[in-house]
Formats: sequence, C-alpha cells, structure tokens
Amino acid sequence: MKHKQAKKQDSDGTGTTLPTAAGRRRSSGINVAVYIVGLLIVVVLVNLLARKINFTADLTRGGRYTLSPRTKTIIHELQQPLELALVLEPGSLTSIELDDLDSLLKAYQRAGDGEITITRINAGSPGDVAAFDALVHRLRSLYADSADRMQKLLDDALRVSKTQAQVLNSAKSGVQAALAEVTRESEASKAVAQYLGLLSNHSRAMSEAVQQATRMLDTQSSGTPIPDYDSARAILAAAMDQPTRLTGIYADYFDILSKDNGVTATGRSKFAALSRIFRNGSNELAKSREALLRPEPLELSEIVRGMQSTSYLLVLGSERAASIPLSSLFPADNRTGIRRFAGEEAISVVIASLTTTETPLVYFLHAEKQSLFGPNSGLITIAQRLSGQRIHLAEWSVATSADPPQIPFPDAPRVYIVIPPGDRNTDSLERRSRLATVVADLINQGECVLYHLAPSSLAAAGQNDVLLEPLKPLGISARTDLQIISSASSPAGPVISDSLEVDHYHEGHIVSDACRNLPSRFYDLVPLIADKHPENVSITPLIEVGSSSNDNIWAESDWLGGQWQKATPDGNRDISHGPFTIAYACERVIPDSQKTQRVIIIGCSPSWMGDNVAGQNEGGVLTNPGNAELLDACVYYLAHLDKLVMPGTASVQVPRVAGDAPVRAAAWITIVVMPALVLILGFIVMILRKRNIAD
Repeated sequence: MKHKQAKKQDSDGTGTTLPTAAGRRRSSGINVAVYIVGLLIVVVLVNLLARKINFTADLTRGGRYTLSPRTKTIIHELQQPLELALVLEPGSLTSIELDDLDSLLKAYQRAGDGEITITRINAGSPGDVAAFDALVHRLRSLYADSADRMQKLLDDALRVSKTQAQVLNSAKSGVQAALAEVTRESEASKAVAQYLGLLSNHSRAMSEAVQQATRMLDTQSSGTPIPDYDSARAILAAAMDQPTRLTGIYADYFDILSKDNGVTATGRSKFAALSRIFRNGSNELAKSREALLRPEPLELSEIVRGMQSTSYLLVLGSERAASIPLSSLFPADNRTGIRRFAGEEAISVVIASLTTTETPLVYFLHAEKQSLFGPNSGLITIAQRLSGQRIHLAEWSVATSADPPQIPFPDAPRVYIVIPPGDRNTDSLERRSRLATVVADLINQGECVLYHLAPSSLAAAGQNDVLLEPLKPLGISARTDLQIISSASSPAGPVISDSLEVDHYHEGHIVSDACRNLPSRFYDLVPLIADKHPENVSITPLIEVGSSSNDNIWAESDWLGGQWQKATPDGNRDISHGPFTIAYACERVIPDSQKTQRVIIIGCSPSWMGDNVAGQNEGGVLTNPGNAELLDACVYYLAHLDKLVMPGTASVQVPRVAGDAPVRAAAWITIVVMPALVLILGFIVMILRKRNIAD
C-alpha cells in the first residue's frame, strides 16, 4: 500500500508537501548515522594525538617544501646572487626523486627572493652542450687567477722533474766510470756501488709521474672539463720526494770521494763533477717540490672531483663555487620520507661555506689510549654529521700527547668537545687527572669548551672528583655522586630507567631556543649546581628535568651496581624530586682582552651525541631530533657563529607536538573542539527541525 503525502495549506493559498512518517524516520536515521560517524572521527583523532603515533610518511609531499629556519637565515645573509646548476645523467633519478629534488630547489629559489636562479642541464644532451660549456666557462673564470698560478707551478715542476729524470737515467754510466778509478775501497764507494740501481728506478718513477700528471692536466685525456690541479701536484710532489733526498745523499758521497786519496786524480775530478750535478739537481727538486706544497688546496680541484660523477649540483656564487655529487645530495640509503631534508642540509652547508670563511675546528679531547673513531664507535656518527657540514675535525688524546695536533687552520674558531673517561679502571684516576689539567688550562686560556660530567664511582665512594676542578672559575659544580633516574608504571611493575627524554628547553638562550619542543634523550644524568656567580661570568640554564611536583624523577645515591632499581627514592640519602638543571651555558669576559669565552656544561654521558644524533625508527623518522639540533647549536654557538644557531633540518623533519600554551590551545580547538561543536550544533538543529515538522 502506497503512503500518501499530506498537504498543508499556507497563508498564500499554496500547498507544501509534508514528508510521511516513514520519510521522517529515514531522515532522522541518516542524521543520527552521520552524527555517530562524526563522533567516531573525533574519538579517533583524539586517540591519535594522545598516543603520539610516529607518522612515517613525508607530510610535506602534498604541498610546497618548507626550508628550515637555519637555511632561511643563511639565505637571508646572502650578499651575492647564487646559481644552482643541476647536471643530471639520464636515468640517474626516478620520477619521484626528481620531483623531490625539483621541489627542494624551487624552495631555495622562492627563499632567495630573486637572488637564486636554477639551471638544469641534461648531461650528454646535444641541446644542452652550449649551456654546459657556459657553466664551465663561468666556473673557470671564478678561479682564473688561482688556476693560472697553480698551472705555472706545475709547469715548472714538470720541467724540473723531466730534466732530473733524464739526469738520473744518464748518470749511471758516469758513476760507473768514476767508480772504476777507485783504487782503495771506502765506505763511500761501497755505498755508491750498492745503491747504484736506485738511480734508474727513481728516474723511471719520476718519468711515469710526469706522464700521469700531464694527462691529468689535459682535459681531453682526463675526461674532465677542468684539470684537477691538486691531484696532479700531489702526484708530482710524491714522485719528487725520494729523488730529492737520494740526489742529496749521492752528492755528499761524491764530494767525499772527490777528496779521497784512494781514488785516482781522474776519478776525483769525475766525482767532483758528479757532486756538482747531483747537488744542483737536489736543490732544484727541493725548491720545486716546496713550491708545489706551499699553496693551500685549490678549491677548484675539489669542485672538479665532485664533477667526476655523472650527476651533481653546482653552486656558483660571485666569487666562489662548490659541487655536490648526487650521491651526497640524495644518499642511497636515505629513506624516501626524509630525502629532501638530507638534500637541504647538504645544499645549505655548501651555501654557508661559500658566504663565510669562519669554518669551526672541533677538537675531540679525551684521555683514552686508542682512537675514539674506531669502526664501532658512536663518534663516527658525530664525525659524519659535523664533517658533512664542512666543519674541520681533529682528535686529541691527552694520554698520548700533552699538546694538540697541529692542524693547518690557524684562523679557524676552535671548539673543544671533552669526552671524559670512565673511573673504574686501574689507571682511571691518572687519566682523569691529566684530562682535568688540560681542560683547566684551556678554560684559563679563554678557549671555548663543550664539557661533560657523568656519575662518578669515585665521588659516590666519597672521594674527590677531579673533573669538577676546571669549572671552578665559572662557578659551576655538580653532584657526580648522584644519578638522575626515572620511574614509570607498567603492567609488570615499576620500570626504572637511567635515561630521560627531554622535550622542554629553557627559553631565552639561542642554544635552547634552537632545540625547543624537540624530543631529546640523555643518559647517565647528574644534577648541575650554579650557586656561585664569579665576576665577569654570566650563567644561563639550558635544560631542566623533573619538577617539585613530579616524584617519578629523582637523584639516586645508591646507583652503583644497579642497586638503585627500586620504585621510590630514599628520602634520607636521595634528592626525592626536581627540578634538576642538567645543562648550563657560561659566558666570561676575558680580562685585558676583547674576547668572550663560551663554555657549555652538560651533566650526562657524551653518548647523547652519538647513536641518537641520527637515531631512526623503522619508518625513517628521527626519534631524537633534539640531539642533532643541540649538537649543531653547541658547536656554532661555541664558535661564535650565532647566525647559524638556528633550528636545522631535524626541526622541520619531525612535526613539533608540544609548544606554547596558546599554540596548543589553538591546535586542540582547531582539531577537536571545532568539529565537536559543529556536531553538537548539527544535532541541535536536527532536533529543532524535527519539532517544527511535528508542529
């Protein structure tokens, strides 16, 4: 039976069709279903936010790529136009990789505000030959003066090497003739006869080096658009080393034999002539080799080596340039979700290096007898990150040398990262004392230091911790007899941990501001104390853990041997709650000097710099991005490069969940409250409409 629809007479005489009871039920059911679905969506969103799920997708893929604040600062400081020239071999990138690279380069172009241009050249394409030639011509013109000077040095070295190779090759017969005039053997004559065969060997080696260097300087033979001057001079300098010393030694022997009564007059005359020839040759080789080694490495040669790969990015400024091989721009083991972040870091580092000559020199200062840069060391990760930013690195062990290694960067701002030794070995006290003495000298000299303090078993046993002595001039101390630990509940019972995740940095300092709201993890923490304020020293807290209302984080006294694994602190011996400051930044004005010393003290194990600097979960997302940003910020701050103490790529790679209270409130209102409010209003409207229809 069909349902009939009722007619309602309006005041103007027209009729309005009213829905039947079945229609009203159907409409009401649809509205309720929509409401329930909307409510489920809100519940799912709330749970996602509460659980802080690590998203592994590249959330920027759907829109324009956004550069990090540090990169924007570097571009803002540009005083010159830049050209980013991408030279690609066909098939070297997939379409997705090419889209990523294009979006990254366009981000630089937008940020450059007309100062950055993008050029794309397909290697091997006939249509792009003219563009590539123009690129090479511009690169040559940037380094024309230094390249011409190096070419002149190489031409002189090639001439001297070729001449002396011929002299050595032809001298063998003359030496043999002179030896025939020896009537009574001597030590000199025996030595000359014994090593006579070396003349031919070194002559042949020098001739081969001349040929190899000549090929490298010929662009057609080498297959590179610009000669690799540095490689050519390295080959020549190495080939000239042994002949330089050998000819000098032979000249001395010949001089002795020219005055030896055991040699005939004719022989003495021949040896005197040979002595002059070999002495002159030795001097020529030494002078030419010294001239080759005197200049610093040619930047153009480094660029040429980067251009030897089939695909690369050239960054050209008004005075300098640099090349980035595609393998460095997009590492092969780099996951898709973070590819553009790695590319941004590589490009930004190069741009910064072209616009400033203040590249830091970082010393890793420790007291171990072996190198800390072994294959299984966490410092390898640190070294790779810092060297990737073109920061010079050096290792100094006070256990093997009282003086730092000589590094050929005398004007580079120096930063010392101190890696303290453990204190449970038989020689630990001696090595810790030696390290403390060196660090104290560095601080007294006004050097900039990143210093670490970790729990000490000596301090826990009531002995003096010598590593606290260097910090006395700065007014900083530490309770290294304690260890900060945390407790968390679980179904299996309390879980005690000696590592803490920190997502709160103090505001008001450029180092902490660069890491603010980024998760960081630290191990083996100790409370730092700043109860003294020496004259000319300003102290700023950077990182704080725990609070007066949080009893789950405390400073444990009985931490040796794992006996601290208990659920609650001991109120008689432990510090039952925070807050605990674990990092301070100190600035001190050096008397009678315009220099300001900077020191950062972190109360934890130095391991925070290592494995967790680039810690990744299975999805390729940084798990502790704050560690990476803190390391960068500390190095640049201590090197007085404040303009680079800004959030880098790690800060934009992982979305910041925490933030200022107004920001958090706005986020919750936008994501949760507004949809819920719309649903509630919709439900009210539905009820009102239902009542109106009923009336």
